[in-house]
Amino acid sequence: MEAHGWLTKQGHMMPTWKKRYFILVMKPTVRLLYYAERPPSPERVIESEGQDGGNNKPPQGEIPLAGAKFGKKDDGHFGFEIISADGKSFPLRGVNEVERGAWIEVIQEVFDMVGDHAGEPASIVPPALCATIE
Repeated sequence: MEAHGWLTKQGHMMPTWKKRYFILVMKPTVRLLYYAERPPSPERVIESEGQDGGNNKPPQGEIPLAGAKFGKKDDGHFGFEIISADGKSFPLRGVNEVERGAWIEVIQEVFDMVGDHAGEPASIVPPALCATIE
């Protein structure tokens, strides 16, 4: 499975919104890597399992998807949120409703394929609950 593109991410230390380029990497662990700029070769990052051999800058961060939960945020800004297995919140926004929907679909497919560490299916947080998570 391959997915990469722009999302806006809210910072953890400073709650400002910044545009980031996200790349889904399936091995060795399922995660979303994010960058301040689009890497020259997102496909190479995917093929190298996040270890791109030096042609791309290292990611600014990553969001682990194993054991995570996610849901749509009805915030008027095409938002959704991923909550990692350790409880860390990653508020994200799509460029528009279509882009948000595409990312949610991809993340759901990943959850359906791999589930969490315990072998149980990963969870979707109901939109109403997700909208109340701060």
